[in-house]
Amino acid sequence: MTTRITIAGADFSANAVGFIPPVADGLAGWFYLGDTIAETQRDRAGIADGVLVGSPTINAGYVSFNGYSSGQRMQTSIVETANITLLTVARSSDAFSSGATKPMFVTNYGADPGHSSLLIGASIYVDGGTPPAALVRLGGGQDNNGTVQGQVNTSLTTADATIWNFYAGSLAATSSDTAATGNARKLYNSTTAQTGTSSNYPRVPHTVNTFRVGAAYNANFSGFCDIAFAAIYNRVLSDAEVQTIYQAVKTRLAAKHSITI
Repeated sequence: MTTRITIAGADFSANAVGFIPPVADGLAGWFYLGDTIAETQRDRAGIADGVLVGSPTINAGYVSFNGYSSGQRMQTSIVETANITLLTVARSSDAFSSGATKPMFVTNYGADPGHSSLLIGASIYVDGGTPPAALVRLGGGQDNNGTVQGQVNTSLTTADATIWNFYAGSLAATSSDTAATGNARKLYNSTTAQTGTSSNYPRVPHTVNTFRVGAAYNANFSGFCDIAFAAIYNRVLSDAEVQTIYQAVKTRLAAKHSITI
């Protein structure tokens, strides 16, 4: 017989032993940012902690990053897989008008020496808009009839990106036919109940870059942003699984930091 001990009001997210993710299968990293450096860097999945670089600003419940050009980011050791899901709680009040003001939230976007230094990588980021509205995209590499390229046609418009929103993006590798767009991508803003979908050529993961939070590997996207949460799965999550994670993160951020998503 197993005895299950429940402690009312307890928060075990600060350690990997007591923390149980709402969706465990395929979890590669789970981070609640803010409060302290140690809390921000801790991988609640218990796999490998992140590393803060460039002294971003630590706030209660989130971290502020000033973009690629500032050298600020959280570096992880998570590699891009063919099937992948990225999730984040983010906001930005930058101008979104040029590379200097477009933020990357979760990404490994940069030059890939394994593919002739082409700029590719799986990313959730802002690619324009008139603040507070933002054009949010899900990007990733693909093989279009033998040509490796970045593909950014999965998008949605967030009415107010200056407030906290829960974004998720999944990139599937279900077909290897380079002459057909048989691979689905889906971008979510669970806060506003929005989705954007597209069909793409076969996936091409970055061969070198591991994921960063708060900045890319390239100055083309150097906007500032605040990040409260980031997680990565090495598979495509279902709509129901994304919703389950959203509800869990929503409850935790509201109760602990009064962050509303």
